[in-house]
Amino acid sequence: MCIVYAKWYRSLQTVRPRPKALILFKKLIRKVSKSSLNPIPIRISTLSDPLQPSERICRLTEKALKLAYEYDYPVILNTKSDLIIKSPWIDAVMKLAEKNLIVVQISISTLDSASAHLIEPNAPSPEKRLKVAEILSSSDIPIVIRLQPFIPRVSIFKSVKSVFSELKAVGTKHVVVESLRADESLLKHLESKLGIKYEVEPYQIRETERETPLLRPALNIRYDNFRIMAEESKKYNITFATCKEGLFSLHTSPDCCGIYLLKPKVYKVRITLYEFYKELKLLKKSSIDRIYQIIHNKDKYICYSNLDKYPSIIRKGLKYHE
Repeated sequence: MCIVYAKWYRSLQTVRPRPKALILFKKLIRKVSKSSLNPIPIRISTLSDPLQPSERICRLTEKALKLAYEYDYPVILNTKSDLIIKSPWIDAVMKLAEKNLIVVQISISTLDSASAHLIEPNAPSPEKRLKVAEILSSSDIPIVIRLQPFIPRVSIFKSVKSVFSELKAVGTKHVVVESLRADESLLKHLESKLGIKYEVEPYQIRETERETPLLRPALNIRYDNFRIMAEESKKYNITFATCKEGLFSLHTSPDCCGIYLLKPKVYKVRITLYEFYKELKLLKKSSIDRIYQIIHNKDKYICYSNLDKYPSIIRKGLKYHE
């Protein structure tokens, strides 16, 4: 568990698996398959680790992976757990890999074991996570490393070169970096634990009375760090992207998450601001409506206007997103 984010829900005494999610997933992929629609890769998962200790008992993630295999549905699996290289989970992952239907993202906040233990006291060490990456990549499973939460002077504790050298050695294909977003009290907690302090700025565009304002590293700190990382990644033939940072000029990959590593490319992806940035860069000058139309005409993207055939659970979320 990551102490950075666990503090927000520390009042919860137990982890409660949600078997209903598996029922919804099966319903979704069956409908997509029956309707002969191009699948939109599913992320397992984004806000919580899908391979927590409770997975040994409930095995919901294993069942979801088996369903994805049965219906040829592409998966982006994000974890920091080494459970993924143990049976039966590794077996399910390997089967998906045979069909080129899986990309594995491994989250690492830092390669410094001492700092990692303070940030993520119950998670596998950075060394174990790198070993997971090495084992999976040796079986030709595309590996994405998520450097998150990125904490200045902690995530890159030696040098950018040493970090990317280690990531390359374990077969990393793509790196995504996302900076820490935390409230003031949590930042003070980290300062006392890690002995660091850095300039911050508000994360939200607007603040509300109900929500505690979130802060993130100042733009100059983020840009300087990420620019060096992007340059170093090129030397190792590793693609690079940021997440929720807006620093698209630093990206060297077709998409942020490494979805492009899935093959064959028979899937659909949602439109993001990154797509608008890429088109605007090509056109130099154009209207939002014009750029939207260009993206809409590209077969790989799913837009508001071509969502009607998809299940409502997908349609509603993507319409809201767009």
